[in-house]
Amino acid sequence: MTEVYVHFCSRPPSCPHKVDCTLYRLDVNDIAIEDPAAFRPVCPHDRLPVCASDGHSYVHECQVCARMAKDNVDLTILKDGYCGQ
Repeated sequence: MTEVYVHFCSRPPSCPHKVDCTLYRLDVNDIAIEDPAAFRPVCPHDRLPVCASDGHSYVHECQVCARMAKDNVDLTILKDGYCGQ
């Protein structure tokens, strides 16, 4: 028997998809001056976990944007919810 795993997003657009980072205020100008570990994006406080293409779970897609800005990586959302669930 073969198991089939279906990734889905309950919110539009369907997955996988890129995050529209223009929806969130990310101040990355201070990263070069300050310690990058101190970077704190202004993200919504609601918890809408997503699984990103790096295999990590993020509490909100805004955090995916922050990770992409901070580390200069390109990520997509694979599914709503935590990775591995």
